[in-house]
Amino acid sequence: MTVAARLPDAASLETVLAGLGPASADADLIPALTIAFPGFAFGIAPIDDDYWRDTRSVLRPDGTRLGELRPWMIAELAKENGDVTAVWERLKEIDLQITEWRGTSVFVSAPTGPGVADYVQIALGREIEWRAGPIVNPNYRQQRVIREVGPQGTRETSFLEAVPDFFDFVPRELRFFRDWEESSAGPQHIFANWALDARDYTHKSEREVGFIPRPLKPPKERLLTTGDISVHALMDRIEAVDREVGLPFGWFFLMTHGHWVDPDVGHAIAEGLKAQRVRLPDPDARVLLRWADRTYGF
Repeated sequence: MTVAARLPDAASLETVLAGLGPASADADLIPALTIAFPGFAFGIAPIDDDYWRDTRSVLRPDGTRLGELRPWMIAELAKENGDVTAVWERLKEIDLQITEWRGTSVFVSAPTGPGVADYVQIALGREIEWRAGPIVNPNYRQQRVIREVGPQGTRETSFLEAVPDFFDFVPRELRFFRDWEESSAGPQHIFANWALDARDYTHKSEREVGFIPRPLKPPKERLLTTGDISVHALMDRIEAVDREVGLPFGWFFLMTHGHWVDPDVGHAIAEGLKAQRVRLPDPDARVLLRWADRTYGF
């Protein structure tokens, strides 16, 4: 009788992490997860890319924590009836500090099937709180005013006239998986090449769920376009990027991230394809032209 593997859950993961010592956590993590969740072939990938949490705190010089920055500052503004200048004048004389949380990520993945999206991923963070600086700059006061200015007159436009392709919208996260599966990258698992930094937050009372892909092996240099570089030279460059990262069509997915490969590279190659000046494997050409027609990025 085959017993189904138990998927990792937050409570069980917290129990596993609580049993690890800080000095040996890296070495002990995979064996501990394997014991807690048998049936998964876990692999670990640290990401050398710092992140910052939105959470900030207010500290006195002696280290006493006054509270989280946003509600604390709202309360201070209320004391001055919303007068930003008055708050700045008062706080610049007090040696209060803002703290921030900075961390690095570790991603643990394990395949669950043959498909590019058939895997489970666990994202862990190593975080440290540090003093970022004074709560206000005592030498400079900045006031920001937001004004909404509309065009002269009134014109009624239906929603579908303004956004005619609304019902054709596909989230960028789904496009990333679809493009991977339909391109030359398809035979390789995503988790073997990229970690997905998942985000789940609420913005303007609406919940938003998504991820930012982070390459496990980024290229040493960024690929940018210049005014005199030819499309044929760009083809040589993207082939070199693919060899460096060990992934066919890998340059395309680095381009969707927006840091390592400039999106102008994709546009230039797409125009070269249309003009029949260069060639890509048919699956990759279809993916690139689809992206050029409606771009997305992270």
